[in-house]
Amino acid sequence: MAERKTNRRELRPGLAEYDTNHRSVNDGRGLFFRAVVSLEPQVLDSLQTVALGIYRKLCPGESTSLNQKQALQLAGWLGFNDVLAGLNEPGSKRKAAVKYPTVYWRDPAPNLELGKRMQQDRLARGLSVEAEATRLHLLPSELEEMEQGCQPLAGLISTDGMGPLRSALLKWGARWHLSDDWCLDWALDQLRCWPPLKNAVYPLDRGIVPIPSNPPDLPAYRPQLQTRMSYLDMAHEHLSHYCDQIDRQMKKSKLKPTPTKRARDGLADQHFYWLAGYQCCGWSKNGIAGAVGKDHAAVFHAIKKLAAQIGLMPRLAAANDRSWTVEKICARLPPCDLATKA
Repeated sequence: MAERKTNRRELRPGLAEYDTNHRSVNDGRGLFFRAVVSLEPQVLDSLQTVALGIYRKLCPGESTSLNQKQALQLAGWLGFNDVLAGLNEPGSKRKAAVKYPTVYWRDPAPNLELGKRMQQDRLARGLSVEAEATRLHLLPSELEEMEQGCQPLAGLISTDGMGPLRSALLKWGARWHLSDDWCLDWALDQLRCWPPLKNAVYPLDRGIVPIPSNPPDLPAYRPQLQTRMSYLDMAHEHLSHYCDQIDRQMKKSKLKPTPTKRARDGLADQHFYWLAGYQCCGWSKNGIAGAVGKDHAAVFHAIKKLAAQIGLMPRLAAANDRSWTVEKICARLPPCDLATKA
């Protein structure tokens, strides 16, 4: 019993586990998806099959660079014969870069108070969602979004003509147990930036605190005029002022910083791999506990707490994949995670 209590103390989960600095929930969600793609690459790859073609058809992009014909014409005007020669070489086909639009699953900045008042007004009239939508010449889905404070057509969920893309993303989310709104926003981010970068952290571009400015430009270090220590003191003061700006912006935002805490188990973000394996790979909590040499209750608590912190709805245990044995899970987890075993 004493050993179980010790394990529970060592396995306090949370976003603070992976960093000693203040990080937002979006950082945690990005690390979760990095673990997901590391353990199960098909989560990302399947987006190409299921939704990429539909997204690009319904959300056409704009060219942000010259295509081959435009580049040849411009090079001729400017007299760049070497460029013309390079573009005319056999097999040299330059495709114009395309910038695809940012699409949200829902309104990223809902007015909750306004939505609540709309719902109260409807209930006071004794009308159903369908009846009130008919009265206002809206679709029921649009009214439901507006009663949550969302602007009409501000998200994919209530935009006309986006049914095929909605269905594709919901199918993808159901397959991988990633149907929360922010997971679908992540999927849309990947479609917009496709093909994905190798070794990416897969951040979510929703609700990130704006940076007041770039770090300040520091003057050059001149040993003939100043000591090394005085220069470093000056640089530290400048950078501290910049960090204070960021901290003040964080406090004004709705994002809550996580408490500072040192990771105790070797791999700071190990709980993200546990949660990713459980959610998307079908690992059982008992299997994870056996693979990392931890108490079942501690692993259960870690997964449940971390899921709550990043706003992920945990899947049902009935969806466990029994083919994932302790040995197979051991083979897939990062080596640092296994190094914590007693």
